[in-house]
Amino acid sequence: MENTETEEVAPKALSGPSRVLVTVSATALTVMMLHILADVLSKYILNYPLPGTMEIVASFYMVTIAMLPLAAVTLKNSHVKVEVFSQLLTPRWSGRLGLLVELFSFTAIFCAFVAGLDQALRKTKSGEAWETAAGTIEIWQSRWIVPIGLGLCALAFAWRLYIAFVELRRNGKQET
Repeated sequence: MENTETEEVAPKALSGPSRVLVTVSATALTVMMLHILADVLSKYILNYPLPGTMEIVASFYMVTIAMLPLAAVTLKNSHVKVEVFSQLLTPRWSGRLGLLVELFSFTAIFCAFVAGLDQALRKTKSGEAWETAAGTIEIWQSRWIVPIGLGLCALAFAWRLYIAFVELRRNGKQET
């Protein structure tokens, strides 16, 4: 589905929070690099690696970097696409396929959001912690990153689904 003027203008209720999450993700990437650098320097200069670095990287930084920008990517229609088949379709059928893809994407992301929310609730209740050589690190807080990222992404796909429906209706009325 091609970008149209309607698609490019996402509501501020979605675009604002998605920009904030991208900023948080970029900050997490920077902090992660500094944390790993500090760990390596500490290991080779002081012969004492920072305890829990790998666990913090895996449970906090990487999840933040991967999950939080999803809504912004969705709003910009920047997900990876292969349009070999859809290039052969008429504009009307291409619009219908686009609507179906947006519906499928919304449904899949919403289901993942529900599963992530359930997991976050369960891990919060159990107080999930990972054991390290230096003790334990509570990581239950990081489980909330997934439903936050996927929840806003689901809302972005709902917006794109609405836009696809409006475009399909508009194109259908123009053809008659």
